[in-house]
Amino acid sequence: MPQQRPVPARYATEGGVATITLDRDAKRNAFDADLSDAVAGFIRRAEADGMRAVIVRANDAAKIFSAGHDLAEMAEHGVQDDEDEPFWRLIRTVRDSPVPVIAAIGAPVLAGGVLLALVADITLASPAATATMTANRMGVPFRAEVYAVLMHGLGLKRAKELMLTAAPMTAEECLRAGLYNHVLAPDRLLPAAREIASRIAGMSAEGVAASKRALNMLAWEPGLDESDAAVLAAAWRERLASPDLAARVGALLAGLRR
Repeated sequence: MPQQRPVPARYATEGGVATITLDRDAKRNAFDADLSDAVAGFIRRAEADGMRAVIVRANDAAKIFSAGHDLAEMAEHGVQDDEDEPFWRLIRTVRDSPVPVIAAIGAPVLAGGVLLALVADITLASPAATATMTANRMGVPFRAEVYAVLMHGLGLKRAKELMLTAAPMTAEECLRAGLYNHVLAPDRLLPAAREIASRIAGMSAEGVAASKRALNMLAWEPGLDESDAAVLAAAWRERLASPDLAARVGALLAGLRR
């Protein structure tokens, strides 16, 4: 019989709140297709279960909350950022779910993990939760709407510094920039997330869903006319096909394997 693949995340519920725990520590909780689909599936399950909020966290012992996209998968299949790419589906699921998603980040977060922290409705962090956007070490492009939400969330100057330098931001810098809502002692992280989830559960579910949808529609709007949007989309597709991008992904992966 074929061996069953381990489930890379866990799902639990209590008091109308679902908790999703990333459980791929050996791979620094990098989002391959399995982890992306598992978390997205659990969010949809929380909706079906009538949960009023979702908490996304890592194991207490995790050294990295998430390293972003799985480089091995990127090296094998290329950088895919179309509508059916699993990590992009996950980001859209977090954004579009009527159930608020709270990220509780107790360790450094990198690359696509930073995008997850940004798109979560409320993000709590411990002092250890530095944030580093490493996309341009490889030259991975983002869609215009992702840049829009980065600029809305962090401001133009902070978004540029994050994207252009790949320098880590401390948790306190992330708090001041607007990436994190609160920075808390590690032992307060999960209790605080549960307290916020409990407050959300006392609100109107319909009102919460409507507020989330309206705010996200405004935040993700690039404000481009049709011709400018087409120019950016063409440049995005060209960059995805660039040999430089493939070479940089491969080189970074090789460095991690040493």
